[in-house]
Amino acid sequence: MIRKTPAIILLFTALFLARSQPVHAYIDPATTTYLIQIVSALVITLGVTVGIFFNRIRLFFLNIRVGLGKLWVGLVTRKDQPPAPARPKHGRSAGGRIDKGSFLWADDRSYHKRLLPSLLAGTCLCFTFFVFGIFELYAGNLEDFTFSIAGLMPLLILTALAATVLIACVSALFRGRIFDLLLSLLLGLALACYIQANFLNTGLGRLTGDAVDWNLLTGKMAANMALWILMVSLPLLVRLWSAKLWRRFVLFLPLILVATQLISALFLYAREPGLRRGLSSGYLSRQGIYELAEDNNILVFILDRLDTRFLDLVERADPDFFE
Repeated sequence: MIRKTPAIILLFTALFLARSQPVHAYIDPATTTYLIQIVSALVITLGVTVGIFFNRIRLFFLNIRVGLGKLWVGLVTRKDQPPAPARPKHGRSAGGRIDKGSFLWADDRSYHKRLLPSLLAGTCLCFTFFVFGIFELYAGNLEDFTFSIAGLMPLLILTALAATVLIACVSALFRGRIFDLLLSLLLGLALACYIQANFLNTGLGRLTGDAVDWNLLTGKMAANMALWILMVSLPLLVRLWSAKLWRRFVLFLPLILVATQLISALFLYAREPGLRRGLSSGYLSRQGIYELAEDNNILVFILDRLDTRFLDLVERADPDFFE
């Protein structure tokens, strides 16, 4: 029966393909970005996982070698010196009491070692918020923008860099468990922003001035809030579960998120010709705004949406205003 299983699978696959019917459908261009991000994230995650897996195998055999070496040294040498007294752990005094100050602030890592994960978390948060989010918003609404993003990106990148340096330098000043808590919150916020921007901002419609019935969105907002709480607290939960795993988590997760968004942005830039348009030489001016030609003038009246509550206030103050 086991040998016949591949043949049965191939048979059903052939029947499925033979009976397929053509449909009038297409893949939304915006969906392609999500697919690219998912595929790139899977590839990057798979590479990191394979690297960690092989490193663990190498460390496993290395630990066996070290253990055998220690066993051999213990057999051929004599331990004449008495064992050294155990040093108190961080956060505990010699009498076994917990020192709250050292428990929260004690840290074996130097400032420079704390600076690297702070830079990664700050880069992930700031570039997701200031650069990638605005770039994808612009790319998805090219027909609504009359200016090129080429003049806007340098300012966005400089803002993201300045915010990254500020966040990294300030957060690295903290030590111990306080630093771990702050770094976990930064990384959780970056992860929540990424999930919100790429997967949760759907069906929002256009800002036309119409009133929004928030009662219809109560369930969606509750689910969104629950997901935000989960994403923000995820790095902290990893820290409580395993400090060793958390140190790898705060290094690899920002790299994966930034690389995924960078690949998506490059794909959008290569696919959309509108993103490669240069800076426009046009500008707004009031010169000649009240000048008319002798004939063939075209007058255009632009009526913007107006809040009806303002009209109600005007009519209540002066009932004859619209007569």
